Formats: sequence, structure tokens, C-alpha cells
Amino acid sequence: MALATFTPPKAPSVGASAEPKIKLFEAEFGDGYTQRSAAGLNHIRESWELKFELLTAAESAAIRTFLQARGGVEAFLYTPPGEATPIRVTCKKWKRTFDEADRQTITLTIEQDFGLAS
Repeated sequence: MALATFTPPKAPSVGASAEPKIKLFEAEFGDGYTQRSAAGLNHIRESWELKFELLTAAESAAIRTFLQARGGVEAFLYTPPGEATPIRVTCKKWKRTFDEADRQTITLTIEQDFGLAS
């Protein structure tokens, strides 16, 4: 089964942020010495916070429907701002804000996924 591709109706607003999450094994010793090693092959996972502002109800519903269909479990492809090629990600967190009378904002967090290829 091929992965779905997230193609939002608009580009994310200026100010999207990316933050690496680094997973390490660490051992601290009594003399202040610490030893670290990578926790697995893919121990650096990128995480992006994206905000889609001034969406119509239909645009907001399209984004939410896509995310709900994946349920935070199923990976999908997305090309983050500043990247040239799509990457495999998951989304377990999003929120909707009601702005002006007929506009909404969707803020979501996506994380790079290293699961088995589909």
C-alpha cells in the first residue's frame, strides 16, 4: 500500500518551526563523567510545528479529515517548508482555532517517521 501524501490547501504560515528530537543512552558516573551513545540508527527525529491560518471551513475540514483518517498511527508523506523532497511523517497532535467569523486556524505537529516502508 502506497503512503498518502498530505497536500494542504494552503502553504503553512510564516514562522513554521523545526526542532530535532535526539534520543540518547546516557550513563552518569559519580565523578561527574557522563558517557553517551545514540539510541538506535535513527536517533535524530525532526519535528515540525506548522500553522495554517485564515482557512475557510472547507479548507479546515480537508486538513482535519486527512489527519483523522490517519489517526496519529498511519504515516504519510509531506514536504516541509524549506525541504525539496517529501519525507515520511506522522501527526498525533493538532488543534483548531476559530478566528474571524468564517476563518479558522489549524496548528499541527508532525514528526519524522522511520517505520517500515509501505
